[in-house]
Amino acid sequence: MNQLTCIAIDDEPLALGLISEYISRMPALKLLKTFEDAISGSEYIQRNAVDLLFLDINMPDISGIELARSLEKRPMIIFTTAYKNF
Repeated sequence: MNQLTCIAIDDEPLALGLISEYISRMPALKLLKTFEDAISGSEYIQRNAVDLLFLDINMPDISGIELARSLEKRPMIIFTTAYKNF
């Protein structure tokens, strides 16, 4: 079976842990790495092939939406958030 490679970016360690746990339950997904800041995650995506990105919308340095718009190589994206207004 082909796996989708993915990374997760979220500034909240607990949320990142939950996302990682859910991904580990899905045989079709292979989690390559997690990041607690958008800049490091963005740099990783530019240097590595990633099929799917789990991306928090509300982060301190740059929002997930701004990060997604800035990517030259854009993987599929699933936005995550703990806020009802998103």
